[in-house]
Amino acid sequence: MYLKYTSSAVSEPEGKRLLTESVLIKSLQQLKDDPEFKKNLGDKILSLFYMMDVNKDGYLQSDEYRRGFENLGVAQSVFTQAAFEAIDTDHDGLISPDEIIAAYLDFLFSEDDNSPNNFFWGPLL
Repeated sequence: MYLKYTSSAVSEPEGKRLLTESVLIKSLQQLKDDPEFKKNLGDKILSLFYMMDVNKDGYLQSDEYRRGFENLGVAQSVFTQAAFEAIDTDHDGLISPDEIIAAYLDFLFSEDDNSPNNFFWGPLL
């Protein structure tokens, strides 16, 4: 996976280029519709998904989702139930690989301030 570096700073020597927030956002906006980029991102989140799926049934239950964040060192995991319910779009009590990929991509690229996937990783400080 790569980010296209497009900035007015490209003409500066390589050692002086900085990946600022605005450069990162602009690069992600340029790539958000690239199918290869989305597949790469999906593959990354699936790696986490399969590590969290401790019973290896191909789905996440709410306790697996919560414990996954706790194992990553997230001390305040109370957000996970609301996030789980938002990601579980078919409301079957399970998160499928397709549901987690869709939620993750929405978290990264949606401009909807009210998207339930804004809390995918918990409240941002």
